[in-house]
Amino acid sequence: MDISNFAQYKETEILKHDAFAFNTYICTIPLDFDRVALHWHDDIEIICIKKGTAKVTLGLLPYVANAGSILLALPGELHAIERYDEEVPLEYENIIFSPSILESMDQDWCRRSFLGPLRRGKLHLPTVLTPGTELHAAATPLIAAIDKASEFRKEGYPLAIRGNLLLLFHILYTCREEDRVKPTATEEESEKVKIAITYIRDHYNEPLQILAVADATGYSVVHFSRFFKKITGQTFSEYLMDYRLGAAAQLLAKSDQSVSEIAQTIGFDNLSYFCRIFKHKYHSTPRQYREANGGGG
Repeated sequence: MDISNFAQYKETEILKHDAFAFNTYICTIPLDFDRVALHWHDDIEIICIKKGTAKVTLGLLPYVANAGSILLALPGELHAIERYDEEVPLEYENIIFSPSILESMDQDWCRRSFLGPLRRGKLHLPTVLTPGTELHAAATPLIAAIDKASEFRKEGYPLAIRGNLLLLFHILYTCREEDRVKPTATEEESEKVKIAITYIRDHYNEPLQILAVADATGYSVVHFSRFFKKITGQTFSEYLMDYRLGAAAQLLAKSDQSVSEIAQTIGFDNLSYFCRIFKHKYHSTPRQYREANGGGG
């Protein structure tokens, strides 16, 4: 069973109305989940900080983003989201969509000179828009128009969303960076951590050992342990546990499986241990979490 981490679940559940791969939603940390671990996907994600302060990792570079900030995670780019201040809740909006909604049917300039390089990581757009800058001022009304069209979904709303996205990316394209600051990790390390995260995603519900993941990357266990912690900020065991518990949260909210069945599905043989660590992470028992999130069929 392929279950995404719950913190990224909504990202993979893009609404497809008439093949229009677009979704927008509000998340609050820690009410919805405690953090969004390092991950990536082939879609474009616009992160709008509404309340609080976020620590957002984009392409392995950390940014502190205050309310009003707009950040972009481009296709294939490793990114993560967490609270900067553990005492203050973080609320943010995610706008996520497939680059395909910007394409035309022909091999036009947009596909050849913009979307192609963007998907290959060769187009360096500004990805952090800070309040008080001209770029942020130009982007904000376009984001608001996208939100309005998405909220009411009147007939033809994809045209409004697509049009405003094209205007937004025109602004970003004109401000593209010829030279980007190099990330703190090498390109090889970035690719290796993607391999590791993919392996965890595909095998997390098995008796997964660090040796298997290290072998998949071609690193020794010692080397893998150091580089994985350096890039993700978590040890292998911490990341795996978060992934399993995130999958459990998703199943509790979206399925009618019993708690014991869910524990076994995600790789826990000991039900009492599962319930104990789930409560430690989500501050409620699995059954309480299910009731609060409308699960159980």
